[in-house]
Amino acid sequence: MSETDKKAPIFTTFSLASLIILGVLVSLLIAEFAIAQFTTPRWLILIFAVAQAGIILWEYMHVKRVVGGSKEKN
Repeated sequence: MSETDKKAPIFTTFSLASLIILGVLVSLLIAEFAIAQFTTPRWLILIFAVAQAGIILWEYMHVKRVVGGSKEKN
């Protein structure tokens, strides 16, 4: 059996936290779209965009490891 045959299917590698983050990002995107369609203040759209970017940076670009420091003890 090759190494690629031993890999788990992609749908089993998702964690519950990843699905929750995906749901939060989708709901923020829907809210941002609704605000853009029905209101004038552009600063409100900017707040939603910054919130989405912050979630992506924190959860998927491992910023919390950089900010939190190394957990390894010598």
